[in-house]
Amino acid sequence: MKYIISESKINDVIYNYINDNYFFDDYNKDVLDHKNSFSFYNERRLVYVYFKEYSGYYRKYIKQLELQYWVAEQLTSIFGEIWEPIFIGWFQDKTELEVASFEIIDL
Repeated sequence: MKYIISESKINDVIYNYINDNYFFDDYNKDVLDHKNSFSFYNERRLVYVYFKEYSGYYRKYIKQLELQYWVAEQLTSIFGEIWEPIFIGWFQDKTELEVASFEIIDL
């Protein structure tokens, strides 16, 4: 059987899937006011890192969200490539943090 799902409905499905499966355990926006980065965990497993402003030896980060490769791999296997902008929007909604750049990393 073939189902036809509108774009707005699939966006809602992806948003809700992300919220149900990758929501962070502990986050306090006030903590980020005193730090340049914050690591987000789900069930004690690192999911993503947000860099407010950080200048390292090799790189400079400003409002960058880094997603762990294992999460990107799971989302891509389910939804293809269309999940990325929805994930960024979800993150901004839940944290009230602006994302200027997005990267998938494998640590």
